[in-house]
Amino acid sequence: MDIPRSIRVGVLASAGGFTVAALLACLGSAKATSDGSVIVDGGGGPLDSGRADTGAAPADTGTVDSGPATGGPCRGDLDCSAGVRRHCILDPGREGFCVQCAPEQGFTCPAGQSCSNGLCVDEGPDVITGPACRSDAECVTGDRRHCVPDGSSSGNLVCAQCNPALPCVPGSTCANGLCVGQGALRFTLTWDRAGDVDLHVVPPGGAEIYYGARSQQGGTLDRDDTTGTGPENVFWATSPPAGPYLVCVVAYRIDGPTSFRLTIARSPGTTEPAITGTRPASTGNVPCSRTSPTFVTEFRN
Repeated sequence: MDIPRSIRVGVLASAGGFTVAALLACLGSAKATSDGSVIVDGGGGPLDSGRADTGAAPADTGTVDSGPATGGPCRGDLDCSAGVRRHCILDPGREGFCVQCAPEQGFTCPAGQSCSNGLCVDEGPDVITGPACRSDAECVTGDRRHCVPDGSSSGNLVCAQCNPALPCVPGSTCANGLCVGQGALRFTLTWDRAGDVDLHVVPPGGAEIYYGARSQQGGTLDRDDTTGTGPENVFWATSPPAGPYLVCVVAYRIDGPTSFRLTIARSPGTTEPAITGTRPASTGNVPCSRTSPTFVTEFRN
């Protein structure tokens, strides 16, 4: 196979911060983008998630990879001047990310909190947490550190980051047991067979948001799940462009048909009727358009 021109990596998150070296040690799968580079996935959640934060960014105490250390434009149309994620960091692939904390870069959390997925989270004891959740699961790594009932009548236990008793921080919401970003507009995808299913959103300006281009026109893909059942999530914290949004669901790599559920929320507490459907086994990456076999809906903001 051809060697890709570059390897684009995201930021590996953990309770104690993240390092590029740690990420490279955990690489699992890769997806090619349209420009010939590769997205490398380590099986964990992507950058933007978290259960609790202080509501304010930590002290600005570092510089990052020759890029802006804090605030303002980060990369292209991504701006880190609002909310708690006010630090701009750049990964080796020159992708920009807005974070609240990055200990390796000098952006640390207050006492009593640690950095998880770019957000400061409480270090206090988890509520109804593992390690012993059920015979085949321990809730001790990644974001899903709480052992909670799955909400079914049988009372099965699952590893999760959030549920009604464990709410997410303001500015995020719970989807399939994980906290995802929300704001003026949100598209959230889940599915029922473990595998790599991708959410693609094309905003009115035509710049497609997906795993290969996570930030476009003010919107951000903050979850890219390559091994589970979602969520994948694209959201605008503020001021989404007016006009039509095309939404596609792509079964990138999965070993059989899967049913999906798409949720669209205009603002916190205002949710459109869910859209459901099915996808066959793997199709690889398919660009999103009205004529694509992966097309789901056109949403007008």
